[in-house]
Amino acid sequence: MNRTFSHFAVGIAFLAGLAGPSLPAQDNYIVTAVKFTGNRRFSSGELSRQITTYSTNGFQRSILRKEAFRFSEEILQSDVQRLLRFYQSEGFLNAGLAEPQLKIDQPAEKVEITFPISEGEPQRVDSVEIRVSADSASAGNLPRETLEKIPAVLTLTQGARFRDESLRADQAAIIDLLNNSGYPYAKADYELVLRRPENAVRITWSIQSGPRSVFGNVTVKGNSYISGKFIHDQLRFKPGQTYDARALQKSQEHIYSQGFFQFVTLKADLAETRSDSIPIEIQVKEAPRFTTRFGVGYGDEEKFRGFINLRWLGYWLGARRITLFAKYSALEPVNLNLSTYRPTILTPNTSMMLSLFVLRQNEPGYDVQRIGGSINLEQRFSNDFSGHISYILEKVNNDTSDISLTTRTIEDSIDNLYNKSYPVIGIEFNNSRPFFSPRQGYYVALNVSLPGFEIIKSTYQFTKIWIDLRRYGKFGVGSILAIRLKSGFIFPRNTDDFVPVEERFYSGGSNSVRGWGRSELGPLGQDGKPLGGNSLLEGGAEVRFPIWKILGGAVFLDFGNVWERTFFYRLDEIRYSNGLGLRMETPVGPIRLDVAWPIDTEKRPLQFHISVGQAF
Repeated sequence: MNRTFSHFAVGIAFLAGLAGPSLPAQDNYIVTAVKFTGNRRFSSGELSRQITTYSTNGFQRSILRKEAFRFSEEILQSDVQRLLRFYQSEGFLNAGLAEPQLKIDQPAEKVEITFPISEGEPQRVDSVEIRVSADSASAGNLPRETLEKIPAVLTLTQGARFRDESLRADQAAIIDLLNNSGYPYAKADYELVLRRPENAVRITWSIQSGPRSVFGNVTVKGNSYISGKFIHDQLRFKPGQTYDARALQKSQEHIYSQGFFQFVTLKADLAETRSDSIPIEIQVKEAPRFTTRFGVGYGDEEKFRGFINLRWLGYWLGARRITLFAKYSALEPVNLNLSTYRPTILTPNTSMMLSLFVLRQNEPGYDVQRIGGSINLEQRFSNDFSGHISYILEKVNNDTSDISLTTRTIEDSIDNLYNKSYPVIGIEFNNSRPFFSPRQGYYVALNVSLPGFEIIKSTYQFTKIWIDLRRYGKFGVGSILAIRLKSGFIFPRNTDDFVPVEERFYSGGSNSVRGWGRSELGPLGQDGKPLGGNSLLEGGAEVRFPIWKILGGAVFLDFGNVWERTFFYRLDEIRYSNGLGLRMETPVGPIRLDVAWPIDTEKRPLQFHISVGQAF
């Protein structure tokens, strides 16, 4: 029996003349419109993606310089066949397509094309049967619990609309299930029985499991400065365990994530003799031991900025790296960081980083210099979910003239030089993809900073908690909706209720409420400089859409504010802004230009923001 409905011998009539007689079109006329009529199940945009012919308007041709599509009778007839095959693959065996109708503007040498479609009713799955093939030598070894899992992975179940793509996906899902259950040689075939009058199809799956197998010996090739033992320790399986294809994939991802390799492949040696012990070969290519990266750029907040990053891999006993990072910008005139990283410090999923840093911050509300170090332990629970605990020790020199939230000044509240010693605990879930400009998924981060729970005495004691929530998904045709909500609060634990300026919350700027400049929202000092606050609430929504090739656009709405008091959120004091933006995609993320203005507030000038990377 044939494998998919697109291969059935189905008589599909070309219903000529449904829209009246068409005029002959000249090849090379410009196609100005492509339309579809009678399509109920699929949008015109989806049908347009199935054909070669496309249309352009005057703006696209003259301003965006998009090449016009020239009419071709040969291509038109090919597009008819493409549409019919598409409908067949989607289960509409009775779909029909009338002769395309052409509206010709001979003086202008332009043509509009209309495809009249008669969809008919789709074929639906009447029944699904699963059989273990009698010619499988190991048929009796397929456990009942494994066999009972198969219906749960199928999408073509009773009543579902038949689709070629779903049939292929179900076949892959059955094989994956068996591969993950110890059957690396498993095969799944199918038979289709069509009942035309009822628009129904019966699916019979025939499964050959092959022998139940275990992982065999593991060999490593391509490594020089990273030991084979380190690579073996990252594996998610051990020789002798039941074969599971997922363990191979997880092991490959984990080894690559350590940052020492340009590529990693794990290959199971599936011999034709169908062994019950499967040898595994790991092939790696190590990253260069010494690398140098540098870059320069400009942003409206950081002004000119530049950085250099020096990295040494595999120093002192192999799987370690040391990094020296230096950066200059108007906001950070000095940023030096020397760090060393060690993966698998306690368990295969635990890593440790030690850092020494010198940081000078020149923000609108304060100017501080910080010298210190930190130790960070990170535990990865999965590819998307991790937790960390850090301990930070730093000495802060504050050059700010007015750092009070109320009437305090630097002279009567704190010394210019003070210590901070505290742990930071956090968790993060991030399945948003791709990395630089997410189009789908979630990001959730929760962090707690606890100055006062110190090993070395800290001058100020307070608790700082903040959470960041983001969601990315489709919005219409080709557009992405990004949503963000961020909230935080700080409460002091000593009597003078003072929080250092560099630890307070600030709002406003290119990655915040874009209708205001950096840190402009919230309490202000006597000199008009931002004081920051102990409560923060921010959020926003942004629709990102393509314009032409690497150029995209955005419309957005931001809101937020900062308040002096802890746990104090006044909804009537939240400030709103909206705006428009342009995005140009680059390998390191989009170059972003935004223009924003406040809503329902005092008259303020437009805010322009230039930066690299999405706002959130």
